[in-house]
Amino acid sequence: MAHLGPDHLASGWSHLISLFDPHDLASLHTPEFAAQVAGSLPRSAPRARRGAPPLNRMIHLQWDHWLPDDLLTKQDKLSMAHSIEGREPFLDHELVEYALRLPPHLKISGS
Repeated sequence: MAHLGPDHLASGWSHLISLFDPHDLASLHTPEFAAQVAGSLPRSAPRARRGAPPLNRMIHLQWDHWLPDDLLTKQDKLSMAHSIEGREPFLDHELVEYALRLPPHLKISGS
């Protein structure tokens, strides 16, 4: 129950998509290993403000985790395996920043 609610969106997301929560990782990694990998995955996406609508905060979480750690990795490996160079035109930073500024009612219509 600690991961429910709008104030705990990031920890809830992490709990649902990860094998280990940050608390679990702290007990699995030695301090030396944690220091070596800290910051090894740069994230350049703009951050959602704490008071941002839940939809925008979820989009930022997907940007930070699901996109680079899953979708883009798979796309890169599969395209390289077949000697194809893949492009992601909808990840242009100006387009992403514009889309993230749109209010939620323009992103989702109906139910």
